[in-house]
Amino acid sequence: TGIDWNTVSAGRLTNIWPPVIDQIKKSPLIGGGRYAMLRKECFWEILALEGEVPSHPHNAYLEILVDAGALGLLLCLTIMAAIIYISGSLMRVRGNPTVALLGVVSLIASVGLLTAAIPGAGFYPSESFVPYLVVWGAALRVYSERRARAMAVNTSAPALEHTLAEASHR
Repeated sequence: TGIDWNTVSAGRLTNIWPPVIDQIKKSPLIGGGRYAMLRKECFWEILALEGEVPSHPHNAYLEILVDAGALGLLLCLTIMAAIIYISGSLMRVRGNPTVALLGVVSLIASVGLLTAAIPGAGFYPSESFVPYLVVWGAALRVYSERRARAMAVNTSAPALEHTLAEASHR
């Protein structure tokens, strides 16, 4: 007997994703707006195939593409890349294991969300998104504070050298 992919994938691969992908092709750059799959032509095709229509396509990448298009997905992935960069920077901090641990936790949260987005997690904020936002907010705050402190030290060094040079000429 063959595998019933509709049962295995909860209809994602056979009944939900194909109509959503066809809908994406109709407005690939900017999408169809929030909840496009509930308001556009793909709704009727999914309804005919499934008997009901979920509120999202059970794939965050397809959801962003159908709602906000390639530009929305680019924005979303750019933000995620920035979070991953910040997480990596914090992970490499020597001498402060708490900051390094925050970087690790932030990176794990990022990779976890990007992976969970394939079978169904979303990129749109909801109640379940709060832990991610807390971790990323803390990481961004620590990163920006450390960067500001480093910039203050670097900008005051030439001024200090100039002051020392003037004092030595007196």
